[in-house]
Amino acid sequence: MCEKLGITSAELVRCLELVSKLAYAKSQKEFDTHWDEIRATKLNSVIEYLELNWLPIKNQWVACFKDEALNLGENTNIHLESTFQHLRSGADKIKLLVIYRPPYSTAHRVTVATFLDEFANYLELIILLPEPLVTTGDMNIHLDDPNDSDAIKFLDLLDTYGLTQHINTPIHYLGYTLDLIVTRVSDALT
Repeated sequence: MCEKLGITSAELVRCLELVSKLAYAKSQKEFDTHWDEIRATKLNSVIEYLELNWLPIKNQWVACFKDEALNLGENTNIHLESTFQHLRSGADKIKLLVIYRPPYSTAHRVTVATFLDEFANYLELIILLPEPLVTTGDMNIHLDDPNDSDAIKFLDLLDTYGLTQHINTPIHYLGYTLDLIVTRVSDALT
């Protein structure tokens, strides 16, 4: 994402913090204050990206505007087979996304390219949440093969969003790495 926006990783972390504040703004005034903070960064590529892609749909992701829009409790129209849960243990909270991507077949004609597009769209919706984010599941992408073009694209997508994949050894009985655990690089989960 840093390369795409032409910013440093430190600037990305700062922008993510500010956009997180936008998402949880409890009033128009609080939203405006945090938007002014983002504009004060003078990171024009980020500002333009937010103005083009996120501000027009702020009623879908900003707390103080969500109640004004009828969204039937749904915040996305992405068709991944997934569940997204908020987990809490004492004061600690995480967001857990569990995904299953069936392999391509005559019964499931969804290509890896389509999955990657939908997954990227889904990540755009959740990447700025303030809680640590854990994504896990069976992606049916052969990360065990460093030359697999789908694996390369998937890993590039994770890198774009500041995510890292933690499973480095085959866990499938045939020696594949299909089941993954992905977190933000900045979350430092152990």
